[in-house]
Amino acid sequence: MEMEGKVAIITDGTCEIGRDIAIFLAKHSAKLVLSGKNVEGGLKIVSEIGSQAVFVPADITKEIDCQKVIQTAINKYGTVDLLINNLAIYPKSDILDTTEDLWDEVMSVNLRGAFFYCKHVLPVMQKQKRGSIINICSQYACDGDPNYFAYSVSNGALLTMTKTIAGVYAQDGVRVNWISLEYEIMSRTRKQIESVVNAILYLTSDKSSQVTGTEIRCL
Repeated sequence: MEMEGKVAIITDGTCEIGRDIAIFLAKHSAKLVLSGKNVEGGLKIVSEIGSQAVFVPADITKEIDCQKVIQTAINKYGTVDLLINNLAIYPKSDILDTTEDLWDEVMSVNLRGAFFYCKHVLPVMQKQKRGSIINICSQYACDGDPNYFAYSVSNGALLTMTKTIAGVYAQDGVRVNWISLEYEIMSRTRKQIESVVNAILYLTSDKSSQVTGTEIRCL
């Protein structure tokens, strides 16, 4: 199995795409730490997967919660091989209708949380001289959409953060890449989700040992 023995953290492992990723990686023998605010949903997914998964309730906007998730992975499994930043909110609003509160909420969830997770998992991966961080975002990161103004901007910032981290930590064996999705993938087909999880497998495998700061675009 391609993920046998590897430990993966999935933020918002309770949403539909997070759940699909978790189940797929579990079938490839990964050990999983799922986080999110939906405790009932998280426990249900863990019961479906079995003993190789654990759920940690966490508010991604709180640094201490993100640290707790990472520490849980280390305490239970001894390491973290893969971080998948998957959590995002995407309210529909153009720039004129974007309030200060809406802007702050989107940036806090979509960007602040990914920053916290990257900040605290990097020393773990740096010490072990290996690791893969995958940030999942939409194609609005590059193309933008005026009707999803704050969401598009947060995705663009996440893309820049990905590239910046990738350039610094490549010498430590840490790869940082991003998978961009069609926005409509939220209503995706099985073929589409398979393309996402296969991209994750590739970016975690030895086949991509020299790949960092790169986008894989899933249609």
